[in-house]
Amino acid sequence: GFDEPQHRVVLTQHVLMTAHEVTQALYLEVVGGTVSDCSYGCGPLKPVQNISWMGTVGFCNTLSADQGLGAAYPTISANSADWDSTAHGWRLPTEAEWEYAARADENWIYSGSSTLADVAWCNGPADPYVGTDVGSLAPNAWGFYDMSGNVSEWVWDIYEAYPTAEVTDPTGAAFGSERVARG
Repeated sequence: GFDEPQHRVVLTQHVLMTAHEVTQALYLEVVGGTVSDCSYGCGPLKPVQNISWMGTVGFCNTLSADQGLGAAYPTISANSADWDSTAHGWRLPTEAEWEYAARADENWIYSGSSTLADVAWCNGPADPYVGTDVGSLAPNAWGFYDMSGNVSEWVWDIYEAYPTAEVTDPTGAAFGSERVARG
Protein backbone atom coordinates (compact mmCIF):
# COMPACT_ATOMS: atom_id res chain seq x y z
CA GLY A 1 0.00 0.00 0.00
CA PHE A 2 0.94 3.67 -0.16
CA ASP A 3 1.96 3.70 3.52
CA GLU A 4 4.17 0.60 3.27
CA PRO A 5 7.26 1.61 1.26
CA GLN A 6 10.08 -0.90 1.16
CA HIS A 7 12.87 0.08 3.52
CA ARG A 8 15.76 -1.60 5.31
CA VAL A 9 15.03 -2.79 8.86
CA VAL A 10 17.74 -3.95 11.27
CA LEU A 11 16.65 -6.22 14.14
CA THR A 12 18.91 -6.69 17.17
CA GLN A 13 16.58 -8.21 19.78
CA HIS A 14 15.46 -11.79 20.28
CA VAL A 15 11.84 -12.82 20.55
CA LEU A 16 10.29 -16.16 21.52
CA MET A 17 7.75 -17.27 18.91
CA THR A 18 5.67 -20.40 18.74
CA ALA A 19 5.65 -22.38 15.50
CA HIS A 20 1.96 -21.59 15.04
CA GLU A 21 -0.80 -19.47 16.49
CA VAL A 22 -1.68 -20.02 20.15
CA THR A 23 -4.10 -22.94 20.35
CA GLN A 24 -7.27 -22.93 22.39
CA ALA A 25 -5.82 -25.84 24.40
CA LEU A 26 -2.73 -23.84 25.41
CA TYR A 27 -4.82 -20.76 26.15
CA LEU A 28 -7.15 -22.75 28.43
CA GLU A 29 -4.19 -24.42 30.16
CA VAL A 30 -2.58 -21.06 30.90
CA VAL A 31 -5.61 -18.85 31.57
CA GLY A 32 -8.23 -21.38 32.67
CA GLY A 33 -11.93 -20.84 32.19
CA THR A 34 -13.22 -20.83 28.64
CA VAL A 35 -12.12 -19.38 25.34
CA SER A 36 -13.98 -16.11 24.97
CA ASP A 37 -14.95 -16.51 21.32
CA CYS A 38 -15.30 -19.50 19.04
CA SER A 39 -16.64 -17.63 16.00
CA TYR A 40 -14.84 -20.06 13.72
CA GLY A 41 -15.23 -23.12 15.94
CA CYS A 42 -13.85 -24.49 19.17
CA GLY A 43 -11.33 -27.28 19.56
CA PRO A 44 -7.95 -27.91 21.18
CA LEU A 45 -5.98 -27.29 17.96
CA LYS A 46 -8.04 -24.32 16.81
CA PRO A 47 -6.35 -20.92 17.13
CA VAL A 48 -7.52 -18.49 19.79
CA GLN A 49 -9.85 -16.08 18.01
CA ASN A 50 -11.01 -12.51 18.57
CA ILE A 51 -8.95 -11.95 21.70
CA SER A 52 -8.21 -8.31 22.51
CA TRP A 53 -4.71 -6.88 22.36
CA MET A 54 -4.84 -6.36 26.15
CA GLY A 55 -5.96 -9.98 26.63
CA THR A 56 -3.00 -11.12 24.55
CA VAL A 57 -0.54 -9.06 26.61
CA GLY A 58 -1.99 -10.57 29.81
CA PHE A 59 -1.69 -14.06 28.33
CA CYS A 60 2.01 -13.42 27.55
CA ASN A 61 2.69 -12.43 31.17
CA THR A 62 0.79 -15.40 32.59
CA LEU A 63 2.58 -17.85 30.29
CA SER A 64 5.92 -16.28 31.25
CA ALA A 65 5.12 -16.62 34.97
CA ASP A 66 4.07 -20.27 34.48
CA GLN A 67 7.45 -20.96 32.87
CA GLY A 68 9.52 -19.00 35.40
CA LEU A 69 10.36 -16.24 32.93
CA GLY A 70 10.37 -12.51 33.62
CA ALA A 71 7.24 -10.59 32.61
CA ALA A 72 7.73 -8.62 29.42
CA TYR A 73 4.96 -6.27 30.52
CA PRO A 74 5.64 -5.22 34.13
CA THR A 75 2.86 -2.63 34.15
CA ILE A 76 -0.52 -3.31 32.61
CA SER A 77 -3.36 -0.81 32.97
CA ALA A 78 -6.86 -0.75 31.52
CA ASN A 79 -5.77 0.22 28.00
CA SER A 80 -1.99 0.05 27.86
CA ALA A 81 1.09 -1.87 28.86
CA ASP A 82 4.73 -1.01 29.38
CA TRP A 83 7.23 -3.29 27.64
CA ASP A 84 10.47 -4.18 29.42
CA SER A 85 12.73 -5.01 26.49
CA THR A 86 15.30 -6.58 28.86
CA ALA A 87 12.83 -9.21 30.15
CA HIS A 88 13.16 -12.68 28.67
CA GLY A 89 9.51 -13.69 28.94
CA TRP A 90 6.90 -14.20 26.26
CA ARG A 91 5.82 -11.07 24.43
CA LEU A 92 4.22 -9.93 21.24
CA PRO A 93 6.66 -9.55 18.38
CA THR A 94 7.00 -6.13 16.85
CA GLU A 95 5.52 -5.81 13.38
CA ALA A 96 9.05 -5.91 11.92
CA GLU A 97 9.92 -9.07 13.90
CA TRP A 98 6.67 -10.70 12.80
CA GLU A 99 7.38 -9.87 9.16
CA TYR A 100 10.96 -11.16 9.43
CA ALA A 101 9.68 -14.48 10.80
CA ALA A 102 6.98 -14.66 8.12
CA ARG A 103 9.44 -13.99 5.29
CA ALA A 104 12.04 -16.47 6.62
CA ASP A 105 14.73 -15.09 4.27
CA GLU A 106 12.60 -16.11 1.29
CA ASN A 107 11.16 -14.14 -1.60
CA TRP A 108 7.69 -15.69 -1.75
CA ILE A 109 4.61 -13.52 -2.08
CA TYR A 110 3.10 -15.38 0.89
CA SER A 111 4.88 -16.85 3.91
CA GLY A 112 6.35 -20.09 2.55
CA SER A 113 4.93 -20.17 -0.99
CA SER A 114 3.89 -18.20 -4.04
CA THR A 115 0.63 -20.18 -4.03
CA LEU A 116 -1.74 -18.93 -1.34
CA ALA A 117 -3.62 -22.23 -0.98
CA ASP A 118 -0.36 -23.99 0.04
CA VAL A 119 0.03 -21.93 3.20
CA ALA A 120 -3.18 -20.05 4.09
CA TRP A 121 -6.82 -20.44 5.00
CA CYS A 122 -7.94 -16.92 4.24
CA ASN A 123 -11.18 -16.46 2.34
CA GLY A 124 -12.84 -14.51 5.15
CA PRO A 125 -15.37 -14.97 7.95
CA ALA A 126 -17.86 -16.79 5.72
CA ASP A 127 -15.20 -19.35 4.82
CA PRO A 128 -15.56 -22.49 6.96
CA TYR A 129 -11.79 -23.03 6.78
CA VAL A 130 -10.77 -19.83 8.56
CA GLY A 131 -9.99 -20.85 12.11
CA THR A 132 -8.83 -24.27 10.93
CA ASP A 133 -6.56 -26.33 13.18
CA VAL A 134 -3.15 -24.69 13.45
CA GLY A 135 -0.32 -26.12 11.38
CA SER A 136 -2.57 -27.92 8.91
CA LEU A 137 -0.90 -26.38 5.85
CA ALA A 138 2.76 -26.04 4.86
CA PRO A 139 5.16 -24.05 7.07
CA ASN A 140 7.64 -21.50 5.80
CA ALA A 141 11.38 -22.27 5.61
CA TRP A 142 11.86 -21.59 9.34
CA GLY A 143 8.97 -23.84 10.40
CA PHE A 144 6.38 -21.13 11.12
CA TYR A 145 2.81 -22.03 10.19
CA ASP A 146 -0.23 -19.89 9.36
CA MET A 147 1.66 -16.63 8.94
CA SER A 148 -0.26 -15.76 5.75
CA GLY A 149 -3.71 -16.75 6.87
CA ASN A 150 -6.03 -18.46 9.34
CA VAL A 151 -6.71 -15.82 12.04
CA SER A 152 -5.14 -12.41 12.60
CA GLU A 153 -2.23 -12.14 15.04
CA TRP A 154 -1.55 -9.16 17.28
CA VAL A 155 1.87 -7.51 17.28
CA TRP A 156 3.25 -4.91 19.71
CA ASP A 157 3.09 -1.86 17.43
CA ILE A 158 0.67 1.02 17.39
CA TYR A 159 -0.12 1.81 13.75
CA GLU A 160 1.89 4.41 11.87
CA ALA A 161 2.94 4.80 8.26
CA TYR A 162 6.21 3.05 7.47
CA PRO A 163 9.32 5.21 7.18
CA THR A 164 11.34 5.28 3.98
CA ALA A 165 14.76 5.40 5.66
CA GLU A 166 16.56 2.52 7.39
CA VAL A 167 15.38 1.84 10.95
CA THR A 168 16.70 -0.32 13.79
CA ASP A 169 14.26 -2.26 16.01
CA PRO A 170 11.13 -0.30 15.05
CA THR A 171 8.22 -0.55 17.51
CA GLY A 172 5.53 1.55 15.86
CA ALA A 173 4.12 4.89 16.96
CA ALA A 174 4.69 6.13 20.51
CA PHE A 175 1.04 7.18 20.89
CA GLY A 176 -2.27 6.15 19.39
CA SER A 177 -4.99 3.59 19.81
CA GLU A 178 -4.89 1.48 16.65
CA ARG A 179 -2.83 -1.66 17.31
CA VAL A 180 -1.48 -3.67 14.40
CA ALA A 181 -2.59 -7.21 13.58
CA ARG A 182 -0.86 -9.31 10.92
CA GLY A 183 -1.57 -12.56 9.13
